[in-house]
Amino acid sequence: MVLQHVLAFSIAPSVAAEEQKAIIDGVLNLKPTCVKPDGKPYIRSIKGGKQNSKEGMDKGIQWVFLVEFENEEDRDYYVSTDPVHAALGKFLITKVGEISVFDFTEEVY
Repeated sequence: MVLQHVLAFSIAPSVAAEEQKAIIDGVLNLKPTCVKPDGKPYIRSIKGGKQNSKEGMDKGIQWVFLVEFENEEDRDYYVSTDPVHAALGKFLITKVGEISVFDFTEEVY
């Protein structure tokens, strides 16, 4: 079953516009650059965007991305082993205010 990895964060106010763009580009570029040792990409899709709800319930979160994996094995490789993801995480953690990650398997309630 398909596994969804939700990444939600706000960028610190001190981060310049160019760096903000680098953060967003870095997240979106994970799909083609995250590969397993055999060289095969394993992220099914990444989509996301900037918060634009008028409900006022975002708790300061500005960006949300949905990263789709074929299975838990691929997600686990991404989280614990992939050097591209690790490098982005180290960069991102220094630039964000709030960050939240939530995983779920489709149609498992």
